Amino acid sequence: MTKILGGKSRYASNILHLFAHLILAIGVGTALSAAYLMRAGYSVVPFWDELDEMTSYVDALHKSVLAWMWAQHNEHRLLFYKSLFLVDMQVFKGRNWPMYAAIFCSQVALAIVFGYMLHKLGDFKGPVWQACFGLTLYCLFCPSQWENFSWAFQLSFVLVNVWVATAVLCLVIQKQRLVAGQPSGVKALLFSLLAATAATFTSGNGITVWPVLITVALLAKLPWRLVGAYFVGLACVVPLYLIGYRSPSQHASPFESVHQPRLILEYMEKYLGGGAVPDSHIGWAPVIGLLGLIAAVALVPRLITRWGKTSLLEYCLAGIVLYSVATALITSLGRLNFGTNQAFTSRYQTFALMFWLALSLWIISIVARELSANWLVAVYLLIVVTTCYSATQYGRILERVRHNTAKRELAGVSIITGVHDRDFLQFALLPSPIPMPEIEELRARRLSLFSTPRAAQFGQTFAQFYRTVSPDKCEGNVEAASFVDANLEGVGIRGWVIDRQTSGPLEQVVFVAEGKIVGFGVLRPGRVDVAKALHSERAIDSGWIGYAKLTESRTLDFYGILNSSGHKDGCHFATLPIGSFYR
Repeated sequence: MTKILGGKSRYASNILHLFAHLILAIGVGTALSAAYLMRAGYSVVPFWDELDEMTSYVDALHKSVLAWMWAQHNEHRLLFYKSLFLVDMQVFKGRNWPMYAAIFCSQVALAIVFGYMLHKLGDFKGPVWQACFGLTLYCLFCPSQWENFSWAFQLSFVLVNVWVATAVLCLVIQKQRLVAGQPSGVKALLFSLLAATAATFTSGNGITVWPVLITVALLAKLPWRLVGAYFVGLACVVPLYLIGYRSPSQHASPFESVHQPRLILEYMEKYLGGGAVPDSHIGWAPVIGLLGLIAAVALVPRLITRWGKTSLLEYCLAGIVLYSVATALITSLGRLNFGTNQAFTSRYQTFALMFWLALSLWIISIVARELSANWLVAVYLLIVVTTCYSATQYGRILERVRHNTAKRELAGVSIITGVHDRDFLQFALLPSPIPMPEIEELRARRLSLFSTPRAAQFGQTFAQFYRTVSPDKCEGNVEAASFVDANLEGVGIRGWVIDRQTSGPLEQVVFVAEGKIVGFGVLRPGRVDVAKALHSERAIDSGWIGYAKLTESRTLDFYGILNSSGHKDGCHFATLPIGSFYR
């Protein structure tokens, strides 16, 4: 195998070592920032598609859980998500954290697959491997795909990539064994077919793995018996996938979309380009996406014209590039009715980043083997500049995630307290009416948001959970309170509260009437006015908004909850007569 960057100068070697360590550090830092983002985005409250599946699951408890598991969700068969969802509901009360953990572990597993691929097929070692693995970590954990890190339902979007990369890797390993004069290996073929099958039933775009595998097998000139095995897999698995399949009525018809090639190309450009530019420069996305597509098209002929001279790693990376482009294509066919700007949706950036990762590693592989060290230094410099600039967007993304999480938590309080603010629920959780009979069954079974401490405390005595401390420990105010429903029982309230010692926000706000907990306030960031008035930047997160279910009491008491020395302390900061609420 061709030696990587043989004969480079000592000066160039030192520069490459420095950049390699820096890129690896950036990758590790990105993974840690993604973990923090996931913590900020965690919520047990079901949202959108997740709420759809949860209510379908509740219905299935009275019918057939197996039928629910096989049922379509849009274009997808979500067997792996639904299997873990079932475990979560049965064992962990539907708290969602197993899905969040699985999302993070899926990205770690994919990073391991890439790391093994670089070493096994590319013979990358030392600084070159470190730089490539750092770039891998950056792309897989880049916060721009924040929806997939803050929404339990998105497990399928990240897990499918693991299966596809594994399937392609096992295919190329067969080629490597044949080149080395060994049998192709039944295990490698079996793992490749199983991984491709798993991808098909993880997410709708996973079905593209079959034409990708067949294309890579043909490009790598695998024996016809192996190519035939993938044709057999395609012929067996795809018809199984299509049993009972129905095209979603709310999506564009692929047969009609193909008559709009210009819009398809525009969608794909934005889809791929959106993963390479921040929102502040989104206008450049179509140009960047088109350049990426041109680069990919230009590299593919290498696998034909230089057959036997290229690294086997290139076949693997080509397969992942083809898979990413195919994903962009089939997404465009089913989503054109939403407009081409829908391609910028953050959850799609998982696949766009896969495209740029595979394309970048492909270019690095060529530069490291065929060009000078100076070219590789230039590529590393571009990676460092791009990744460091993207880090400036992290704060904005984190704030967006925190706002979305607060919105979901507030919707959860609305449901737990029975103050069904329907307009807000449709804005925060599901655009269609929330299916209340299924929600109430979740309450009866104490599942999902009804398994949380808030649900356990609602309607119970305040002193049972908290001890009251001096009101001097906190400072706050109630700014507005209004009735939500016509029967004057539900009320929405907002205000702010801080811990006097730290000038920072409290853990949560609890509403009490006649000694019983009747509602909760959810902390919401963005109170610049309070921060300025109190001369404390920490007070910017002091705002809260919540719901309470009123009793016959004439007053409502407000407590801020401090977590001090492991104790839950309630600090009273306001009392409001119920007559002061406006309709």
